[in-house]
Amino acid sequence: MRNVPNDKKITSQTSFILKLILILLLFFTTPGNSLEKSLFKRDVGAEQVTCKAMDFMRLQNKALQDDFFIQLDSIRHVQYPNNDQAIGITVDLTPALLIQFLKDIDQDSLIKNERFEKEYHFNIAPEGYSDPPKCKDKISIEYYPESCKYRMVILNTFLSESNWCTGHQVVYSFGIKGDRVVDFGRNEAG
Repeated sequence: MRNVPNDKKITSQTSFILKLILILLLFFTTPGNSLEKSLFKRDVGAEQVTCKAMDFMRLQNKALQDDFFIQLDSIRHVQYPNNDQAIGITVDLTPALLIQFLKDIDQDSLIKNERFEKEYHFNIAPEGYSDPPKCKDKISIEYYPESCKYRMVILNTFLSESNWCTGHQVVYSFGIKGDRVVDFGRNEAG
């Protein structure tokens, strides 16, 4: 067996590692695409899915809306098995609110900023409280390209006893894959 000096072993190991890195970089980037662009894609099984903020507008499709609300109803049933959700404070998304929000979205803003929000006045307050027009309610959507996910927040505000607007939020997280809403989640805060 031939003895190889240690410095030649290190050089040969370094050369091997550099070649491996180069091969991996070439393998994971394609001509015409930068590594940054490839971060906006995700693997779903064997298919490659490209996602964008405007995919949210696909919720105009009735079948996709139905899927969204089936998942919402299902998760609310788990969160409120006795159907005791505080409806005077919490404003959950309804088909009518979703349709109105989709109509109100400034699509250029959604594309440019990957988020959009719109003020409304739901006129919903807990018993004994009021919801004057100065207490602005809001629906917002935010897009996360690295995960192809959306975060939608519905903020309901009403006048507190100390004469300032306080609120309650319902936060939804989800993705859209084909004609399905995926990874659906719902939380409340406030």
